[in-house]
Amino acid sequence: MFGQDSSQILYPEDIDRLCAIFDAVCDRYRILPDSEAALDLAADLVRLFQSGMAGETALRIAAEARLTEPYRLAG
Repeated sequence: MFGQDSSQILYPEDIDRLCAIFDAVCDRYRILPDSEAALDLAADLVRLFQSGMAGETALRIAAEARLTEPYRLAG
């Protein structure tokens, strides 16, 4: 499970798990880690986490869904 208060603070274990999700999604969608798409992905993951989404699977699925939205693929 993630840190005690996911709405505000990112604990080291939270960052480690978010990084693991980030790496997995970047690998699956062939996103370069230093690209604009990667920055957007990282920001999305942090926003989702801080809004209360704490499960690794839920975060990964939500992040992937945002990547496959038509406006993301077109631009």
